[in-house]
Amino acid sequence: MKVVNLCVSLLVLSFVVACQPKTTTSDQIADEVYQVDSLLVLQDSLIGDTVEVEGFCVDICGHGGSHITLMGSDTTQIVNVEAGSQIGSFSNDLRNNNVRVKVVINEQRVDEAFLSDWEHRLDESLKTPQGNPEAVAMLKQQIAEIRAAIAERAEKENKNYYSQYHIVASEYAVQ
Repeated sequence: MKVVNLCVSLLVLSFVVACQPKTTTSDQIADEVYQVDSLLVLQDSLIGDTVEVEGFCVDICGHGGSHITLMGSDTTQIVNVEAGSQIGSFSNDLRNNNVRVKVVINEQRVDEAFLSDWEHRLDESLKTPQGNPEAVAMLKQQIAEIRAAIAERAEKENKNYYSQYHIVASEYAVQ
C-alpha cells in the first residue's frame, strides 16, 4: 500500500510541476551573439537594442581606453565601440584578442537640414580672418559625398538621411 501511495504522490507531483508556468532568469536566456559582419548588416534594425557583439580587437584608444575597434572577417568589416559609464574604459589587454561586448546601438541621422546648416557655418567661417579656404573646400567635398550617399539611400530604401551609428558598451570580456 505504501508503494502505491508513493507512486500516486509522485505522479501527482509530476503533474503539478509540469503544469507550473516556466520562469527563466537572464542566465537561462540564450541571447544571440552577433559577429561584426552581421552587426554591420543588421544595425539599422537593432537601434536602441542591447545586444552582444563579438570581434577581433585591432585597436584601443591610446588616450585612456575610451573606445576599441573590433574587426570582423576582414579589414573592411570594423566597428568602433565606446566604453559606457558602466565600464569607464577598456583594458589594454584586449588588443589582438577576440572580445565580446554587450552594447546599445544608437543612431545619429544626418539630413539635408543638418548639411545646409553645416555649409552655412563653413561659409560664415570664411568671413573671419581665421577662415581656412582649403579646409572649407575639403569639408564641402565631404558634404557633397554625404548628399550623394543620402540620394542613393533615398532611391534604394526611401530614407532621406544618412545614418551614423554610435555603439556604446556596458560590459566586455575576452573570449
